[in-house]
Amino acid sequence: MKPYEEIVFVSPGPSCQGGITAVVENLRASRFWDRHAAVHFGTSSDSVAPWLKHPYELWRLFAFAWLLLTAGPRVVSLHCSSGGSFYRKFPYLLLVRLLGRRVYLHVHPSHFWDFYRKGGGVRRSMVAFAFRLSAKVVFLTEDMKLKFSTLIPPGRCAVLPNPVRTGSFLFHTRPPMAGNCTLLFLGWIIPQKGVYDIVEVIPRVAERFPEVMFLFAGNKEVAKLTALLEERSLTRNARVLGWVAGEEKLNLLSASRLLLLPTYSEGIPNVILEAMASGLPAVTTAVGGIPSVFTEGENGYYVVPGDTNQLASTVIRLLQDDAECERLSRLTRQKVQRFYDSEVIGEQMETIYEA
Repeated sequence: MKPYEEIVFVSPGPSCQGGITAVVENLRASRFWDRHAAVHFGTSSDSVAPWLKHPYELWRLFAFAWLLLTAGPRVVSLHCSSGGSFYRKFPYLLLVRLLGRRVYLHVHPSHFWDFYRKGGGVRRSMVAFAFRLSAKVVFLTEDMKLKFSTLIPPGRCAVLPNPVRTGSFLFHTRPPMAGNCTLLFLGWIIPQKGVYDIVEVIPRVAERFPEVMFLFAGNKEVAKLTALLEERSLTRNARVLGWVAGEEKLNLLSASRLLLLPTYSEGIPNVILEAMASGLPAVTTAVGGIPSVFTEGENGYYVVPGDTNQLASTVIRLLQDDAECERLSRLTRQKVQRFYDSEVIGEQMETIYEA
């Protein structure tokens, strides 16, 4: 097998708090990365002051052009979401093709279909043109591939799930479920993630389990959520931790009883895969790409988005059933190691790129 001279992964920078960055950083841990001399080029950074955001992004575009001219990578792996993320990556795509390099466009969110379908003629034309310029368009799920099948020839479309570094979780021993009443939300604190639905069920769950603790770890609406919990006198059973990463995140995942993600819209959330790797059962919703990796009764249980009664009753049922949670914990860890480990996904990416 002949390795590529170099692959440049273009996505938000390593300092950015988001799913696409996590995907690229998880791939960095695989043998695929070193075998193909891959590098990560960040288009944005969370450490930049807000008033410098747009100048910084423009500077990064020029830096990327210089990289293409001087380093000579033959392959660019371009990762985007919808909205502003797509528009920001579009000039990168044009530059790559203008300089005669191959580009593999990775589309991450499931709502990219709505972004395309509900857009005007200009937006739809830009998406179609981006697909035509790409050697392959890579989606997270078969459903997304099927939806865009009329725009992309079959041989130029592929499916690749998100990876997770399962080895990072093996050193964290999970305590027995019995007596553990810690419930974890991990991700962006915004309404679309179902965060405020969780707030609604806290009193009902706490009535049955006075020792329960809801932990909210994430960014975005941290102050708003903190104020709401104080206003409703829920701070005895709930805490907002802010953004967590690294060892702190691994400790939270391994020490919790359940992951709560009653989200309204998703691709394949990294937190679901991280929960699986840590043996943490989840209560989530069957939206976006979640059903492509999450099997009810094997990884946890589904609830209907927005149905707080079902969410509360499911949480209470699982808090009452230690044996079921232990069973789910064992099965969910086995599944992620088999199908979604960084090495497994790296091998699949290699097949896609070489084809």
